[in-house]
Amino acid sequence: MSDWYYLKHRKPVPFGCTVLTDPKKFFTLSGKALNDRKKRIRQKTVGPYWVSTVFLGLDHQFVGSLPILFETMIFKEGNEVWTHKCSTHRQALHLHQQAIEWAKDND
Repeated sequence: MSDWYYLKHRKPVPFGCTVLTDPKKFFTLSGKALNDRKKRIRQKTVGPYWVSTVFLGLDHQFVGSLPILFETMIFKEGNEVWTHKCSTHRQALHLHQQAIEWAKDND
């Protein structure tokens, strides 16, 4: 299983190769995975906070079976104040909404 993923219709798809096994395919897919337009899922400013949810492209799971591919962070004055990661696009949208609520409550 690949540690790298790209989004296809909001669903993470594993590369299925490495830079060593198929360099051309790997670099083509990594361009898709790191495309800023598709990587940013949602963003919103709430008072002094900026809430950002992104597709990571690289599995951040170190223990367990489900890949961790999405991250929601809250920044205040450029500093990270809140962060959570999840596995699916649906979870990422839910996490983004939770982060917005947190920012509203802490404004």
